[in-house]
Amino acid sequence: EQPPNSTMVAKNFNVGATIEYSCDEGHLLVGPSTRVCLPTGFYNEFPPVCKRVQCGYPADIANGNYQLLNDSVGYMSQVLYSCDEGYKLMGRAQLICELDERWDGPPPRCHQIKQSTPIVPLVTAPKPRTTTRLPPTREKPRPFSPRPTS
Repeated sequence: EQPPNSTMVAKNFNVGATIEYSCDEGHLLVGPSTRVCLPTGFYNEFPPVCKRVQCGYPADIANGNYQLLNDSVGYMSQVLYSCDEGYKLMGRAQLICELDERWDGPPPRCHQIKQSTPIVPLVTAPKPRTTTRLPPTREKPRPFSPRPTS
C-alpha cells in the first residue's frame, strides 16, 4: 500500500523483498523509509506517512510586520518582513520555510533610527547703521561793537 504524496519503489513483493519510500516535495516522511516482507506475508513495519511540511506562522517583530508572499506557511513559502516608519530592519528581510519545518533564519529586528540634531544654519542679522551725532556747534558770539555814526 502506497501512502498518499509518496513514491514507493519495490522490485517485487516476495518474502525478503524490500520496499523503499520517499515523499513528494513539500512532504516529510514520518515512519520507516524501508519495509521488508516477512515469511508471514506481513511487513516488518507499518507504512510511513508523508506529512505536508508546515512551518507555522512566522514570529511577530516589534515595530514591524510581515507579509506571507505565497499566502501559505508550507514548504518553500516565503515571508517578507518590514519595519514601521522611523525604524530600520536589522537582519534578513525574507525567510523561506524549509523541509525541517523551520524558517531558514531568525526573524529580523527593527531598530529605531536615531534622529540627529538638526543643524540650524547660523543666521546673522545685518549690522544696524550707526551714525555718530556730534553735538551742535555754536558760533562764538562776536563782541558787540557799535558802528560809528557820522
